[in-house]
Amino acid sequence: MIKMQSKFKETEIGSVPEEWDVFEFGKIAKLSKENYLPRNGVELCYIGLEHIEQQTLSLNSIGKSSKVTSVKSKFTEGDILFGKLRPYFRKVYRPNFSGICSTDIWVIQAKPGIDQGFLFYLIASEEFIKRASGGSGGTRMPRADWNHLKEELWPIPNNINEQKRIAEILGALDEMIELNQRINDTLEKIASAIFKHWFVDFDFPNEQGNPYKSSGGKMIESELGMIPKEWKVGKLQEIIQIQNGFAFKSEDYAKNGVPIVRTTNFTNRSITMDSPVYLTKKKAKEYENFYLNTFDFLLVMVGASIGKWVITPSHILPALQNQNMWNFKSKKDVTKFYNIELLKILVNQQANTASGSARDFFRKDHFYSLDVLIPNDKIVDIFERCVTEIFKKIDSNLSQIKNLSQIRDSLLHHLMSGKIRV
Repeated sequence: MIKMQSKFKETEIGSVPEEWDVFEFGKIAKLSKENYLPRNGVELCYIGLEHIEQQTLSLNSIGKSSKVTSVKSKFTEGDILFGKLRPYFRKVYRPNFSGICSTDIWVIQAKPGIDQGFLFYLIASEEFIKRASGGSGGTRMPRADWNHLKEELWPIPNNINEQKRIAEILGALDEMIELNQRINDTLEKIASAIFKHWFVDFDFPNEQGNPYKSSGGKMIESELGMIPKEWKVGKLQEIIQIQNGFAFKSEDYAKNGVPIVRTTNFTNRSITMDSPVYLTKKKAKEYENFYLNTFDFLLVMVGASIGKWVITPSHILPALQNQNMWNFKSKKDVTKFYNIELLKILVNQQANTASGSARDFFRKDHFYSLDVLIPNDKIVDIFERCVTEIFKKIDSNLSQIKNLSQIRDSLLHHLMSGKIRV
């Protein structure tokens, strides 16, 4: 049961519920400092800062211990992982598996009398992130300071059952978010599997509804090998226009208006508008060519995140495209989803075949010159109609994830302050 009101008492940090007390963080949490040196023949899950999403309390991927060689920190299922480097990124995660992580990640455990789930949400709270960032050392690459944080005071329910109820409510929202993410992962795999079956294996449905290649459909030679008759090989430039973003000036930024999508907003195949910058609606009208559309395919083409791509979701729009990214626009709108699946493959190929010790940028003329398969219009049209609802459902789920995340974070603030009791 949720209570909107309760009796409060005055403490050194202000009013707190009568059944709560104030504790130093070091009295309720401890650092686990168990190190691990990766060994040949032993494969463990590895989490680096790059694997934890900003702000979302989730992972974008999981690494392998065989890919790292230096000493790492060991964590067990249920531990709290906190990215201490640039703590304002809010890289916080609680894994349901054991493994090793970067030494730039704290492994935190609750002390007796404190529920681990409650502690996780306290650490994920806006107030904790604010204090971790405020007490961080260093200027260019600030790091959270444990000695500073362990003396910070927090209101804590004395009853561990109330702590657990708070964690359960917030956890239920996170489970709904995770479910939507899993559904989207499955839907993306389905769309990609259909694309591969039709446009790589060439078993698209023929006029009789049978698999083309398996049913003896005629194949011809091409620069890309054997392809179906009536299909052709062309250049990417024939079907795609690559648009650069614009280098917006910081002096034009406003407190609200039309947001600018920057590469720092790229998350796991989508966009999260955390710490947004804006142009006024009036100023944004000067840059109409840089407005994004739903399902635009964006690629980081320079810098440390080169090769990272996202598909623009509807819930962030209207929004503008910043510099350091390309927008791959379909020359025929009826081939939008075909082009998305094709670009996923092409970008992955280019990333894997990059030569030299470092590849700091992609060249537009190189992408334009890539050989691509151009099927006949009829089969592409069938594919578009087949996967349109899949992509629409993915977009709808992303909107739900955004809304659920906002509800969770708002509720988190009120529950952790005792303004709402359970």
